[in-house]
Amino acid sequence: MMKSIGVGAIAYDTKPNEHMAEIVIYDLVNGEEEFQKEKGEAKVTVDSMKDTVGNVLFSSAELSNTITARWSNGGSNRISMPAFSQGEQVEVFQMGDTDRYYFKAFHLEKDLRRKEPAVFSFSNKDKEKNFGESFEKDSSYTLTVDPENKLIELKTSISDGEPVLYTIALDTKAATLTIEDDQKNKIHLDSLKKELTFTVPNIKLIGETLDIKASKSIVIDSPDITIGSGKVKMNSSVKFSKACDHKANVKFNGQSKTKIGLGKKPHIHVLE
Repeated sequence: MMKSIGVGAIAYDTKPNEHMAEIVIYDLVNGEEEFQKEKGEAKVTVDSMKDTVGNVLFSSAELSNTITARWSNGGSNRISMPAFSQGEQVEVFQMGDTDRYYFKAFHLEKDLRRKEPAVFSFSNKDKEKNFGESFEKDSSYTLTVDPENKLIELKTSISDGEPVLYTIALDTKAATLTIEDDQKNKIHLDSLKKELTFTVPNIKLIGETLDIKASKSIVIDSPDITIGSGKVKMNSSVKFSKACDHKANVKFNGQSKTKIGLGKKPHIHVLE
């Protein structure tokens, strides 16, 4: 039976990827004010301790006022312990009469919490097929928010028959946004380079009107270009930057065809 034994405070800053913490119990240090005065390192001093029949065991001793407790997420989907700072108030629970203790945040103390990483995990296990099985990181959908490393990441799973695993990562330190799958398809935005890269075998743009405007230039590098249109209108001249040793064919799937020769004397030839 879990029972609350009162409110305490984090004795020392917790470390990433840990689930245990040293906690000061206020009842052992004359309340919250004494703890704040001693900055979490207070000790309880007793003049003497006697056994059950009154014999003195020792006349002076210093006992620790902290207990070691495991963080409880309170049944939420958060699987990473918050980055508790020294002095944050927590509620402490004891498992029956054992020496097993648990704790959870008493309330969010915005003046103490700093660069807090958080990982949330949502089970991808089937209720009937996987009843009684616990889910792990690879069998769940996860969301990671990490201000320390400037990262927000959303990741799916393929544990329930999904054909593709997706990862969406926002790296605010590198100023990049990446969407990729486990098939090596990727969309990558680099804000500092002002560059958007698509790494996929096929790209389709479908719409009634597509406008492409570039203030400097448009470069198309391909051995074969096909334009499925019966009418092509160019409002500006076509220019080749340099001669090439190969030829590129531009085909119009209409009533006319145009070939562009990229040899020593680049040219455009229209076949009626």
